[in-house]
Amino acid sequence: MKSLVAAFKALKSVMTGQVVGQMDSLANNGVTVMSVRLKKDRNTYYVVLAQLSSGNSQYVSFTTEEFGQFVDSVNVVRESLNQHIAEASS
Repeated sequence: MKSLVAAFKALKSVMTGQVVGQMDSLANNGVTVMSVRLKKDRNTYYVVLAQLSSGNSQYVSFTTEEFGQFVDSVNVVRESLNQHIAEASS
């Protein structure tokens, strides 16, 4: 039951709230748009990550704390990627 409540809460956050900031970038050779949206509902801010492709859309809702953890993870992977690229080019 707890996971069902969480699913509906996430769906509500994706579908409602005001977009106050948005950045889009392309993925999958330009056929997918990855959209990071800062949203506000009343006095609460949160982030929605949208993956938009022809015939398919996926959404993930993050609290501010969850988004911070996600960004930290992305930064670790980015540093690792940069190290691998540097090693491969030397």
